[in-house]
Amino acid sequence: MKRRELLKTIPLSFAGSLAMPWIVSAAENPTSYWKQYRDIVCDKLTKIHLSESDAMLETAHRMAHTIRSGKTCWSQWDLGHSFHEDIFPDRHGDPGVMTAGYDEDKAEKGDLLLISLLLNAMEDPREKGIFVTGAQGPWCADTPDAEKLLSKKHKSLRVKPYSDIWINNGLSTLGPEVWLPGAQYPMGALSGILGMVTFWMMQADAVRILASEGISVNVKGDEPEFDTHSNYVSLTEPLGDRYFEEVTSQMGRIESEMGTVHKIADTAVETILNGGKVHVYSKFWEALSIEANTRRGGLTCFHSVDSNMHKEYSGDDKDFVIMGIYSPDDPVDVDYLNTFKKAGSKVASIGPAERNKKYPDNSIPQQTDFHLGYMCDTYGIFAVPGVKRKICPTSGALVNQMFYAVCFRMAEQFIKLTGNSPYIYPNGATEGPPYAEFSRIHTAGLARGY
Repeated sequence: MKRRELLKTIPLSFAGSLAMPWIVSAAENPTSYWKQYRDIVCDKLTKIHLSESDAMLETAHRMAHTIRSGKTCWSQWDLGHSFHEDIFPDRHGDPGVMTAGYDEDKAEKGDLLLISLLLNAMEDPREKGIFVTGAQGPWCADTPDAEKLLSKKHKSLRVKPYSDIWINNGLSTLGPEVWLPGAQYPMGALSGILGMVTFWMMQADAVRILASEGISVNVKGDEPEFDTHSNYVSLTEPLGDRYFEEVTSQMGRIESEMGTVHKIADTAVETILNGGKVHVYSKFWEALSIEANTRRGGLTCFHSVDSNMHKEYSGDDKDFVIMGIYSPDDPVDVDYLNTFKKAGSKVASIGPAERNKKYPDNSIPQQTDFHLGYMCDTYGIFAVPGVKRKICPTSGALVNQMFYAVCFRMAEQFIKLTGNSPYIYPNGATEGPPYAEFSRIHTAGLARGY
């Protein structure tokens, strides 16, 4: 199928896999904040796919050229609360094309920089001969209301003037766009889900292009290597389109697990209102643990646990743990699960229950009080000829969206049971003394519990 013909089919397939469950949900709960959020996510992803696919495909060609030339592809692409968030160590399905971060001292002519998250002012990378693909982020001044809303420092941070290719992701200056009654700031981070989906769309095509030239990549993770595969992708058709279709189809299936979403959220709210704490765990800080911690558009009620930044668990039988897992039986995750259970805490898990479409014995989902995530797998989704493991996982995007489904249900329950909207973190780059408002919200949220 030609590219133009393929693009014409996407809205219909997206509607079939994703929009239909949403319509059913709207009839059941017309005031659902989760529905408002996922409609916004759906709309933005669809617009990005239809209007920016050519820019993403061109970036993939540039990535492949950079790797072929022995140079470095740097990434400061917003993947959530960090540009490491979906490419933490040994990430299943990560083809290793991108180097997280950007080191101005090490970067050199012929490198590529993928950037939507600029933390500090930097020299124009193009003066060093570095090719730049950029997109806007709420932290920087490329968004529509930046001049009115951002602090002086952040008004000076621009990505677009450096960019050879620009990808318009539709993000606003505040970032989130769902307003709860009485809330001072909108809820529901968007940059992570938009960043993850576009990131893997570009990587999928970069690997495909390299493979078509006989160049393989070393895919991370513990998937057993294969010499041949029964379902190789074509090296002549864009894979970014297929990734978009698959991840959005899986996102649509979150609706089928909303009963579990409600159980996890209601348990979390009950825990907090009874004086306990809700801890959010992931093996690495650069995963769900960081997404739940002081995140723009996120709730203030979570406490992080992970194996590299917040190692110790201090909870007890009054507390509740939400585990973000990216494989169903990782030994480190299993050890932490045993710690949580030994402390008497209730535990929920969010993430893939399968490895290669099989359920491992004695897995985490079998041992937690609730599990959410039966629509995605541990490993990548594409078998590319010449590459020994499947590439491009969907679990990061799905864990992200399932977690926000839980968060929005929690917000509804807080409002219903207490009459108060929960505290929501603002964009720390907005006008005013640095982080003063952010710190006030953080302190108030911890003091009240939510």
